Amino acid sequence: MSTTDINRLAKEIITSNNYMILSSANNLGIPWICILAYAYDQKYNFYFVSMNNAKHVQQIGEHSDVAVAIFDSRQLIMKGVGLQIEGKCYRVDDKKAMGGGIRGNFFEKMALWCFSQKF
Repeated sequence: MSTTDINRLAKEIITSNNYMILSSANNLGIPWICILAYAYDQKYNFYFVSMNNAKHVQQIGEHSDVAVAIFDSRQLIMKGVGLQIEGKCYRVDDKKAMGGGIRGNFFEKMALWCFSQKF
């Protein structure tokens, strides 16, 4: 499969799914996974919203290297395709990212995060 075909398939997987599995670890290397709804930008940076006290958020605060998997779980066994991606995760300035339009309690307990791929 050519690089062009792989890139096309990766974009198709990203655009046709809504959830990712995110893997994080703390400073001791103890892993954790969670399922997150995601959005993405033109450069295929991924965004998600999580509670500030969530275990994966606490671990990302200690260690920003993460990995994600994106796939459609309804695919037939041995016929499915998916993505496994590693990268850095960091908190996004809520007001800047959202154009300053969101206020109130929502972002006091939750935060917007960005996951950028390693190339």
